[in-house]
Amino acid sequence: MEWRISLACSHMMMECPRCGFSQPKDRYCASCGLDLEHFVATPKPVLSRIAQNSNLHLTLIGILISLVVAYIFYAQRDLVTREMGHLFKGLPLLSRDSGDPNAPANGAKMSRNAPAEAAADDEIEVDKPAVAMSASLANDTAGMAPTSGSGDKAVEMQKVEISSWEISRETLSTLLTTAEKVGESNGGRAYLWAQGTKAIETVQNAGRRLSLSRTMPVQLGASAAIEAQSTPTDQFQFGLYLQITKMENGDALLKWESMMVLPVGAALSEVVLSGNAGVNSTSALLIIFEPPNRTPREEIIAKAGDGPWSILNSAEFRSGMTEWAVLIQLH
Repeated sequence: MEWRISLACSHMMMECPRCGFSQPKDRYCASCGLDLEHFVATPKPVLSRIAQNSNLHLTLIGILISLVVAYIFYAQRDLVTREMGHLFKGLPLLSRDSGDPNAPANGAKMSRNAPAEAAADDEIEVDKPAVAMSASLANDTAGMAPTSGSGDKAVEMQKVEISSWEISRETLSTLLTTAEKVGESNGGRAYLWAQGTKAIETVQNAGRRLSLSRTMPVQLGASAAIEAQSTPTDQFQFGLYLQITKMENGDALLKWESMMVLPVGAALSEVVLSGNAGVNSTSALLIIFEPPNRTPREEIIAKAGDGPWSILNSAEFRSGMTEWAVLIQLH
């Protein structure tokens, strides 16, 4: 009997919707006096219900993640394409490119298989650490413009070769009649051949090599430095700095800067030479250095170590019969 009474009482209890007071069922709340029979609960505002909807929260988070992933993929698609091209070494990434000889991947493959390119790669020379190779040139390529006049389609270039030569003035005078002057200052002159095969052969056959060749890759930001191992207090200083970037049409944009300090009388004289040119696999660039003093003391040059500046100890150069030139060609 007691159990039945307790169960009946529990069914008769109610809770006030306004103040939460629990009491036996009645018309009015004993705590706040609310008329329970006529009370109608006010629905929550629409915005409040939307803000508290957990399904909406999950949907918005999913949309945001999808947008971020899509943006990253869109922004990096060019980088991914280049990296995949390097990874597969010329294999067509798309099936439709496999039959297209003009597709970028097939063009690169044909260039790498060319006999002339293969022969050039076998001639890479490695010098001893008398001349420093470093990334000394800043990545400032603003204002550089191509000057190559070649109308032939250039093959893909893999490397830049830099060599130093001593050439007779007579040979050089004849050679430069077919070249375009692309730079001149108190430090020397620079000349470009759009079709430089004969010029390269002339330099190599008639000139005397001053030091082993240097090479650097044809790629964005590639740079090299040829500089004397000296301190700022020495009476002789020399530096030649090169930077190259690859252009969309396959040509290379080359920028050079050089500095030379030599004793002239009781003072030191500094000369500079800089410029830029657009070059390709058929062109040749020749930089001619004209130091302010052709007859410095031999011990000053010897102190700088081995390098192309050894021409300053040449009797022919000191007497003005020969010139100091740096030949730059692309393979």
